[in-house]
Formats: sequence, structure tokens, C-alpha cells
Amino acid sequence: MHADETGWRVNTLNAWLWVFSNKDLTIYTIRTGDKARGANVPAGILGPDFDGYLIVDGGKAYQCLQYTKGQCNAHLLRRTKEMADTASTHEQKILHTLSTLIQEALDLARRRDQLTSQGFARRVQQIDNRLEDWLVDRYARFEALSPELRRLAKHIAGHRDEWLLFLHDPAVPPTNNHAERMLRPAVITRKVGGCNKTLLGALVHSILASLMVTCKQRGQKFLELARRFWSVDQPQAIPLAPQPDPATPAAAG
Repeated sequence: MHADETGWRVNTLNAWLWVFSNKDLTIYTIRTGDKARGANVPAGILGPDFDGYLIVDGGKAYQCLQYTKGQCNAHLLRRTKEMADTASTHEQKILHTLSTLIQEALDLARRRDQLTSQGFARRVQQIDNRLEDWLVDRYARFEALSPELRRLAKHIAGHRDEWLLFLHDPAVPPTNNHAERMLRPAVITRKVGGCNKTLLGALVHSILASLMVTCKQRGQKFLELARRFWSVDQPQAIPLAPQPDPATPAAAG
């Protein structure tokens, strides 16, 4: 399961639009309030019994979750490139070593079927050892690093077993690009001022978007599903309870 989030607005309220998606289904949810970007959101969507892989981009909301997680290597490569643009010559070499290592890992994953299982496992171990050596070398000279490179080293060390998970299990993708693609329509909508005016509108928006996208993923037609739900006397659907308008004092409290 891929997860990601982006800023949103519900009238005057700051909010977050989340997406949880795999190849078969997509769930959108819009949250407001102090915990709108907290770990309670993915925990509430996935539940305590989720036993798959959660692919994320390193956000703080995911760190305390006890799921098996894979980190997005595309984010890591972009981060190293951005840092290299302003880094010293010495730290550019350090960053280049890291980005080369990640790119070789991605290339190895693409060539998995071309190698014997023993040959592939040997190369995976070599890459894993090189990542460990990179971290050991950074921490041996930690005080000499720039603050930004220190933060990067801490981030990589904090998720040590999550960067190369895709090499150990072919079912795990190496990036979180799928979630980013699923968020792109919402980002475009936000740019043209198309967020929600009411909490009820945000709820309906997230439900309908989830159904429409999931239908498309499964090769089904959303309108046919909608007609089937809305043409029966007692549709098997969750009723939408009235929500307070965010502009009212009661909602603000």
C-alpha cells in the first residue's frame, strides 16, 4: 500500500488530503484539526491488522507505525541532488557516492530475472554492505559534516532496513511514485482553487473520488455502480450524517 498526503482547504480551515492506494484500490480522505497530519490517519485507515508493506516518503506521521515500511528511493535521490547543488566539493563526493549506490540498487532490481538467485543475492549483500559502510563513515566524521548532511545521515540510519527492502522482496516497489501519481489530480484541483467549502463537501468529495478512481483501476464504470446503488430501495451504503459548516462558531470550537 502506498500512502501520501498534501495540503488542503475546507473553507477557512487548514486540512490535509491523504491517499492510500495500491494497484487494486484507492482511498482518499480529507482531515482537519490538530491531528489532520498525524499517525492516527494511516492507523485508522489501515487498521491494526494490516500485514502488508506500507510504502512512504519518510514523513514523521509514519515513523511510529508498526507496519513493515519501505522508503521512497526517488525522494532520496532528489534530496541528494538538491543538496549537491549547494554542497562543498567534499560533500558533493559523499552525496555522489550515496546516489550512485541507490541507482545501482534500482538497476539491480530491474535485472533480477537476468541473474541466478545466488548471483542476485550476492550483489544485494554487496550493496547492503556499501550502504552500511557509507553510514559508518558518516558517523565516524559526524561533527565535520554540514547540518544538512547530518540530518540526511540520521534519516537514512533511522530507516536503515527500509531503503533496500525492494531488493529482498520483489513485491515491494522501490519508490512511492504510485501515491504521487494518485495525488496529482488533487494538487491540480487545489492550484485552481478547487478545494472544499464545507466539511460535508469534503466528505462527499473523498468518498466519490475513492469510488471513481478504484472503479477505473478495476476496469469498471463508476456510473454503472452509482446507478446500481441509487436505484434500489435500500442501498447497502453508509448514510452521510449532516456535518457542521466550518464557518459556524460550533464547528470552530
